[in-house]
Amino acid sequence: MFNEQLFKTVTFIRKLFAHKYFIALSEPVFIHDEKRYLSNCIDSTFVSTAGRYVQEVEKSIANFTHTKYAIATNSGTSALHLALLSIGVDNNSEVITQSMSFIATANAIRYTGAKPIFLDIDKNTLSLSPKALKQFIKKETIFKKNKLINKTTKKHIKAIIVMHTFGRSAKIHQLIKIAKKYNLFVIEDAAQAFGSFYKQQHLGTFGDIGIFSFNGNKIITAGSGGAAFIIGEQKES
Repeated sequence: MFNEQLFKTVTFIRKLFAHKYFIALSEPVFIHDEKRYLSNCIDSTFVSTAGRYVQEVEKSIANFTHTKYAIATNSGTSALHLALLSIGVDNNSEVITQSMSFIATANAIRYTGAKPIFLDIDKNTLSLSPKALKQFIKKETIFKKNKLINKTTKKHIKAIIVMHTFGRSAKIHQLIKIAKKYNLFVIEDAAQAFGSFYKQQHLGTFGDIGIFSFNGNKIITAGSGGAAFIIGEQKES
């Protein structure tokens, strides 16, 4: 399906960077104490999943986002995978997500054995469309015993994953309102949204669980992966 808003966005970016053959999503910049911290980490011999810096980054993320918990993982994909497992998503489940995203969003769903349901994006945010979500629920599901069931597959739709495209907020309040009505968990794929706020609240902290990525093309990078997910107050699964 042709997306006029997406085409306009791509055209604008091409004009803005007309002098460059290759346009990176993000380019890492190392201008402070990165080398010193890396040397300290190597000298400490804690270069895997433990050590002072892992704890410091978890605490820093929690403080910056005003959340209670932040847990470091080796990638944003792993964070999404763990988020889905923590709410009980399995091969008897389905998860709604958006049609435009990085493959990691759908991969994390498949890792649990569940299948993704792809819905259209909103033309203004390029994230999951509340209108498309409403239409799908109305036409393709039934809600009984506090569970949303896919009419075709008979499987329990357990959650939605909304990706804040390029760090711009989805219509998160509308999506959460719909999710609450049908007892759906809301997972925010905020991989690109570290430092992005909506109405003075950090993206990734509106739903039940939010994740960040620190891959080489993200706002803050730890090189090859390095991510955290933030856990909100969870409901019954």
